[in-house]
Order: sequence, then C-alpha cells, then structure tokens
Amino acid sequence: MKKPNLKSVIIFPLIFVLAFGGVLPVRADGDLVGGAAEDISGNASVFVFRKGRKAPHARKTFGKNNVSARNRRQKAAQYAVIKARLKTALAKNRAKTRGANNSGTTARTGNSNRRTAPPSLKNVEPLLTKADASLAQGDLEGAIQSYTKALAVSPKNPRAASGLSDALAAKGDRAAEAGNAAQAIANYEEALKHDRQNTAAYTGLGAVYDTMDEREKAVANFEKALQLDVSLVDVYYPLGVLYYETKNYPKAEEYLNKALPARADDAETRNYVGLIYANSKRDAEAVKAFKFAAQLKPDYAEAYFNLGESYDRLNQLDEAIGAYRKAIEINQSYADAWHNLGVAYYNRERYAESADAYKQAAALNGDVETNLALADSYRQLKQFDNANGAYEKAIAQNTGAPAEERAEVFEKYGYCLGKANRWEDSVNALKETSELNPDSVTYANLSWTYSNSAKQDAKNKNEEEARRKLEESKTAAQKAAELDSRNEAAKFNLGNAQAQLGEYDSAIENFRQATVMRSGWAEGYNGLGVAYRLSGDLNNAANAFNEALRINNDFADAHLNMAIVETGRGNKREAKKHQDAVKRLNPAMAIALNVFLGSVSPEQLKRRAINKIPGINKVEEIKNKIRLPF
Repeated sequence: MKKPNLKSVIIFPLIFVLAFGGVLPVRADGDLVGGAAEDISGNASVFVFRKGRKAPHARKTFGKNNVSARNRRQKAAQYAVIKARLKTALAKNRAKTRGANNSGTTARTGNSNRRTAPPSLKNVEPLLTKADASLAQGDLEGAIQSYTKALAVSPKNPRAASGLSDALAAKGDRAAEAGNAAQAIANYEEALKHDRQNTAAYTGLGAVYDTMDEREKAVANFEKALQLDVSLVDVYYPLGVLYYETKNYPKAEEYLNKALPARADDAETRNYVGLIYANSKRDAEAVKAFKFAAQLKPDYAEAYFNLGESYDRLNQLDEAIGAYRKAIEINQSYADAWHNLGVAYYNRERYAESADAYKQAAALNGDVETNLALADSYRQLKQFDNANGAYEKAIAQNTGAPAEERAEVFEKYGYCLGKANRWEDSVNALKETSELNPDSVTYANLSWTYSNSAKQDAKNKNEEEARRKLEESKTAAQKAAELDSRNEAAKFNLGNAQAQLGEYDSAIENFRQATVMRSGWAEGYNGLGVAYRLSGDLNNAANAFNEALRINNDFADAHLNMAIVETGRGNKREAKKHQDAVKRLNPAMAIALNVFLGSVSPEQLKRRAINKIPGINKVEEIKNKIRLPF
C-alpha cells in the first residue's frame, strides 16, 4: 500500500476527531481524556489518568502541626504544670512512708521494757536530720552527700534510702528542666535503685521519655507510678495523650475521661477527646468535643482546624469551610488550615477557590503535597503553564519518593506540558515515567504524547520527524497492549497511530477491539469511523459514526464527521442536518467545518461577524482555538 502523505492525513483530512471533552473511566483504574486541543485533524489519541482525572485530594491529617504533635518546649511546659500539681501529693505520700519507716528504728535490749537506739542509729540520726534539712532547703548535693554517709553507717536504713532516692529524683527534675534528658534519666534511675516505690522518679522518667518521643517507655513509667499511687490523678492526662499518640484510642479515651473531672474546663483536654473520637470514626461526637474546646478557648486555632476536618468528613461543606476559615482568621500562617480549605474546595470541584487556598498554603509551607495539590487545581482550571510550574516544584522536592509515586507526578506533568503545546517536553516527561513505572498505562500515555508531537511536527512541515514519532507512538501503544491486552486506551492509541501511517486494516481492527472492551464508548466508535473513512469505506464509516451518535447524540465530533461523510456520499440533506447539530453544539467547530467543506472561504470568514461566537472576535482567536489549517 502506498504510504499516505502525512500532511494530507494530519493537517488537511476531513474533520475526523476532535479532543474528547468528557471523563471516561478506564475500568476501575482511572480516567481517559482526549489528547490534543481542538483542531482539524485525524490525530486524536487518549490519555489515561490512572487514579482518575478528578481523584480526590487528601486532607492534612488530624493533629499534624497541631497540639497532638507536641514539641519538646510544649511538653516541658506541660510537665512543669503537672509536676507542680504532683509535688504536694507526692510530698504527703512520702511523709506517710517515712513515718512508717521511722517506727522501727529503736530496739529492745534484754528483758527491759526500755527502747534504746542501737549505736549505729545514734550515729546516723544527725546525718539524717542534716540531710532532711538540706533537701527541704533545696540543697540537693548536700542532701545527697548526707544521705549517702547515713547509708554508709546504716546500709539498710529505709529513711536514708528513701531520702537519697528523693534527692536524686529532685536532681533529675532539675536536669530535665535544664533540657539535659540524659542526666535526668541517670538521676531518676539511680533514685529507683534506692527506692523502687519512688513515684516521683517514675513520673519524672515518664515525662523525660515523652519529651524524647520514646512513648512506650513514657507509658510504662507513668503506668508504674499509677500502680503505686492511684491518687496521682494528674498523670491521667499525659498518659491519655501518649496512648492517643501511639494510636491506642480505647486506652486514650479511658485515661482522658479519668482526667476530665480535674480538667473539665481545659480546652486542650477537650480537643484531645475530640481527636480520639475523630480517629475512631465517631465524627458527630468529635464535632461536639471540638466545638466545646473552641468555646472554652475562642482563639484555639487547632480546635477549629480539627472541627473543619470533622465537618468535612460528615460532608458538611459549608460548616467545614467556615471552621477552616476561622482557624485561618486566628492564625493567618496556619498552612495546614489553608491546605485543608483547598481540599474542601477541590473535592467539590470548586477549582478556582481551591487554587487560591493552595497558593496561600504553598507560600507558607510549600511542601510536595501542597505543590501537587496546587498543580492539580491549575490543571483542572486549564491553566497549564501554572500547573507545570507547580509540578516542577513538586518533582524537585520528590526525588526520594518511591518510583511509582514519582512516575504519577511525571505523568500529570507530561499531560500538562502537552496541553501547553510543549510536546517535546511532554515526550521527555512521559519517557521519564516509562523508566520509573513501565506498565501498560504508562506506555499508552507515551503513545499519546508521541502522536500529538508528530502532529506538531507535521504542521511545521517536518514530515520525516512526524513519521518517526508516529512509529514511536505505534511502538509504545503495542507495548502497552502487550503488557495489558485489556487496555482499551492502548488499542485506541494504536489504532490512531496505524490510521495515520496508512495501516488501515490494522487500525480498524484495533479500534473495533477498543469498542468491544468498553461497551457504549462513543469516542471509540468515532475513532473506528475515522479509520474506515481513511480507508475509503464511507458506508462503514457512517455506521460507526451513527453508533457514536446513538450512544451520545450531543457528541459534536461525531456530528462533524457525519456531515463530512454524508457530503462525500452526496447526501446533502443529511449533511446539512449534522452541520446544524455541530453549529448548535460547538459554534467554533461549525465555522471550521464550513471552511473545510468550502461553504465559507477563509476570506469570507474574515469579513463575517466573528464576534457572534462568545469570547471570539478575531480570526486569529478562532485559529488559536481550533487551529484552522490556513
């Protein structure tokens, strides 16, 4: 078969296929969208969004950049308050313990009823008195020295042992307050060697390990303190928070509920209760808890942030947006609140508002997640240059991510580069995708970009390069079909490349297979009609286009193709009917059709009232919109 002239196939064919405007699910894997911008061309391939073109965005999770992600400074301040409350209780308990210990410090001698102290106790008493005084005055080194001497004199003296343990625990507190965690741990552990019942040492260890994010050790020490003394109610709160942070939500709820009687008016405690409900998927209860926290502390931005997420999960969009905006009103630099506001808008397809929110988030904290979300918003708005800029930032930030994750970003980037008419860059981006994730979807998309890049070369009169890229498009589509024989996008793009290369029989067969794989696919039948038309079989072309219109009678592309086929078959009345349908559905396309059929010349077009088409008032604008070949 004689090779077709690429110029006639790509630039001046009958008006076969225009870009597909709708979203077409590819089984359960993603969406298909049309390839090129609207033009007069036989070249129309499809691109696959593997997770869907409108795949929902994920919110920043509960507690991120939140009080639940407490930093060391916050934890230290928190424990300073808790230790102050514990101090009195611990002192009372220690006084009782020492009283019991002192009761046995005298001994009977012979048969006398007189109780006289052994010589060792007489020697140790001045040391203990001095040590107790030093401890009371805060002279920890002096107390430790005296208690140590007392133990040297009376190694089993319980008062000396408990006193030394107290002094070491107090020294550990000072080290912890100074930020010297290692020294604090050493002091607390030394304290416990002398008294395994020292609740102050256990609570101190719990606090230090918490500030070091060693949560399991923190939990174990707080639990031990409570086993020894159930009256230490102030330990309930940090223990509940730790269980929350380790995602043990039932335990977290248990301890925070125990803490509530003493902290009923504490906004932070109420916020944590809300976080437990939220993470247990009890969103209605979470809303109540977060609202309570916000009422207790009206400037509590985190509570409003969490409230917004709970409303969002309940699909109460207006309330969610209001809560996120309240968080932002309190804290203009709250990047996560800006991000989640963007998510709320994006997932409701309010893309302009989502882009505005994501821009604010990116300016405050331009992490990869936010830059990707911003890029997606620009893509939905068809602001492809802006989308490309945001994708480029995300790609630079995402170099250490898993290959499949990086491939998905390059895939979207390659799509937007193409839509911005940067086809060479699009080819390079999708080649990068094929190296990162060489699966069937990737190769189908690589076929798409090669096909469209070939069209650009042909328009620039570079027919040799155009043919080479069509061969590349064909090869990529064949590879996609080999990897997944049920990939309808692969079959469609293969048929498209073959039709332009003059391999009409193969093109027809691949388009036919695509329509079998996806029943009710109007675009597939439209492509099949194009292949039949290029092969010269107008009757089967008409049958295919009519099937496309049976599926979707508002499919302007198929009406346009039928107008041309009927003109070719001499059915002027039928052709006129389809021309009228195109005019109704797409006025700009109708002008292109009239020019192509010869009913309006380019010169006549220039003299007509072009401004009747909304948004178009110059011939150049029509050319830019539909890429007329003149």
